[in-house]
Amino acid sequence: MGRLQIFLTSLLITLAFTFSGCGSDNSDAPVSSDSIGTIPDITDTTDVSDLNESSLTVLLPVSSKTVTQNSELVSIEVRLFDGANNPYSDGEIKIVFPNDVRNGRDVGTFKDLSSNLTNGLATFEYTAPKNLSDNTNDIVFGFYHSANLSDVKQYTLTLSPDVNQTTLTTYSIKSSLVSGSLSMGLESEKVVSFHVVDDLGTQLDSDSITTISMTLLNTALAKIEYSGAENLTTVTMNDPTKNSLSVNLISSTKSGIVPIDVNATFLDADGNADSVSGTFNLVILSGPPTAMSIKYSGTTHDEENARFQDHMVIAVTDKYSNKVNTNPAVTASMIVGYAQEIAGNTKVALDSRIFFQTTDAKSATMNPTNNTLTSTATFTNIDLDNDILMTYGNGYTNSVSGMWNLNKNNVAMLATNTLEIEDEIPGSSNISNIGFAIGHNYRQDTCRDGEEWIATVELEGDTLDDNGIVKATINYDYYLVMKTIALGVDLVGFTADSNTTSKFGEMRKHTLRSTGITAVPDSCVIPKGTTDDCEFTFLIDGTDQWLRNANPDYTIVKNDKTSIDYNISKTYEVSTINQCVGKNDGGVVYVNINATAAADGAASIALDDILYGREF
Repeated sequence: MGRLQIFLTSLLITLAFTFSGCGSDNSDAPVSSDSIGTIPDITDTTDVSDLNESSLTVLLPVSSKTVTQNSELVSIEVRLFDGANNPYSDGEIKIVFPNDVRNGRDVGTFKDLSSNLTNGLATFEYTAPKNLSDNTNDIVFGFYHSANLSDVKQYTLTLSPDVNQTTLTTYSIKSSLVSGSLSMGLESEKVVSFHVVDDLGTQLDSDSITTISMTLLNTALAKIEYSGAENLTTVTMNDPTKNSLSVNLISSTKSGIVPIDVNATFLDADGNADSVSGTFNLVILSGPPTAMSIKYSGTTHDEENARFQDHMVIAVTDKYSNKVNTNPAVTASMIVGYAQEIAGNTKVALDSRIFFQTTDAKSATMNPTNNTLTSTATFTNIDLDNDILMTYGNGYTNSVSGMWNLNKNNVAMLATNTLEIEDEIPGSSNISNIGFAIGHNYRQDTCRDGEEWIATVELEGDTLDDNGIVKATINYDYYLVMKTIALGVDLVGFTADSNTTSKFGEMRKHTLRSTGITAVPDSCVIPKGTTDDCEFTFLIDGTDQWLRNANPDYTIVKNDKTSIDYNISKTYEVSTINQCVGKNDGGVVYVNINATAAADGAASIALDDILYGREF
């Protein structure tokens, strides 16, 4: 009697990293933006009270299961709901494989790698590993909706194999697809082979082999070339003179996992007809990253440490919009306070800070030949020991975007509007119209001498995950609410072909939010027939701190007895030291509205829809 044995192995194909880039103009984008690549320079006026709501929710009714039988069948349900908690059926649910698949572990197989939704429900059919006892560590898969790579729900399989299960291992299929031994990226080809071995690892000869066939289960990612025929998805070798199947695999422009089913029929050692099967997971890696998105996803309040936390999502794709699944190392840095063109200019006009956009007259030029950045801006007040440089551009400029260290010993160059960069600038030609910022990791209090406020950025991991995503958290003191910072993200990847390490970065201008702002008082009443001022200040929700040196936006709400001549004073419109004295003591933000009440009734004024506003 034939004995069927199912084997699952896997292959990690390493990427030869070659970086190119696409930039953005790095301004605060709307919270709902799902764009990757260029981010428009527009003002985000999202109500801070709504920033943590999500439109779609992925739910696993059952998020774990204990598997006890070899090759056990498991049905996994995934549900999707919209913001109104109604079933949502557009798009599809996809799978994130565990990292074990890259190390050759048998993690089981799925009948399909994605599933359409019906009345908000997607169902996956899963087959557990053929021999649970080989590795009893948990297997964790992820499930996500195709429109939101950052919301991944985990499904955990706990392996607890029953004893005395029969596992036939007389024959098995082997392949040249051995973890770590093959390098293949997008739009490339590689010869692979499959053969049958016995318990001792001895390959069966051609007299014993009847057929060896293979089928690709994800044909959008790769095709087979065999015996002069191209674009095949399944082939069979029945040549009596051969004991292996050798094909040429050709990848497309899409990255991901390609399960390969291989089946062989043969004569065993006793001359009896037998068969064996195996599934090999071929991982096709993405191309070099060409676009990076840095998106804001919400704010939380860390009351214990007296700070807020803005949450960011960094997503990276290649030129074909594949998520970058090569796990490059990633770092993040931040400028909280800016160097000034005018010495001692902490309390004067905003245009003294060194932050210039690509369209500004003072935008910079980067010179790869001598590793310098030049601009018409004044650099003589830069602190080379503590300040850092961040850059960005439009188009494919990510290779010169991100954070740069300055040469601390080249003070003389500052007088010539030139900065020498410690790191090597890639390329051979000058790059113009570079936006840039220079500064440090703290903010000097505008109105209180000697007080400094800090913000830090923390990444959830040291590398991008398999979806090309890493999440970051910005932790910041209360004073920094509505202050605009510069966030830089850099990838570091190894290029095997040239044996070099390359940089790929981006910078984003981001205004720190808080979880909400409340106007004080709730409302102002002016007696009928009179004219008076209504003055409002702003309290940061969840704290006892007033909003200071900031630029809120709001809506004026008034009753029908109120006439406003729009003689409205705001502290943040004052750009001199006067913003720290009088009504503005300590830089507390206030709004003063002069209004007249009708003769037949009192006037009522309130501030509503309070939004964050960028500093500049």
